[in-house]
Amino acid sequence: MKNDDEIRNIYECGLVRDLVLKNPQYRETLEKLGIDTCCGGGQPLKEAMCRANMTFEALEKELQKVMPATTAVPGADWQRASNELLIEYILQMHHAALREELPRLNMFFKRAIAAHSDHAEELKKMHADFSTLHAALIPHLDLEEKEIFPVMRKNEIPKDAARRIRQLEDEHTIAGNLLRKLNTATTGYRIPEYACPTVKMLFQGMAKLDAGLHEHIHLENNILFPRALR
Repeated sequence: MKNDDEIRNIYECGLVRDLVLKNPQYRETLEKLGIDTCCGGGQPLKEAMCRANMTFEALEKELQKVMPATTAVPGADWQRASNELLIEYILQMHHAALREELPRLNMFFKRAIAAHSDHAEELKKMHADFSTLHAALIPHLDLEEKEIFPVMRKNEIPKDAARRIRQLEDEHTIAGNLLRKLNTATTGYRIPEYACPTVKMLFQGMAKLDAGLHEHIHLENNILFPRALR
């Protein structure tokens, strides 16, 4: 009963991130409902649900399918993790993966365009958005790794923290918008009928990239970066 009341209070006057921080497993449920939990973590939950045409009752029903918040989720309660542990997870699971996956997906795009002339134009449009995302992410990762993370590992506040964090969050928003374009263009990364093994790996890789970046941005926007502004 108490849990239901807390969820109702978050729905009425809280933010999307408040619900996700209550139970990290809620993030996947909200994403499936069309609620952006990374760049959109700071929006009022009730407004986000209204835009998704979802009532509180529908939200509550979906959340009931998720493991209760009181149940321990190993490795998922990043809200209580130290800066050191959270940053190490982001570096190993997200930054390292991006530096490896982005060039690989770029190679798949080029091969797919060369092999499928009948679909080259649509693939080129997707590749253009992907290339913009790729070009934006590398300096973004460099900035975090060189200027933000080393200071926060020591539990110190980065120099000019508010401006730096705002810049990184703006870059997250740009990345999120590009992901939405790619998601829409591929109908949720549905593998097309003409797909050869390369196209299959491309679409599967983009779906994995999308999911990983959403968690990446959520961890930074909603948990790590607010600590730098305290």
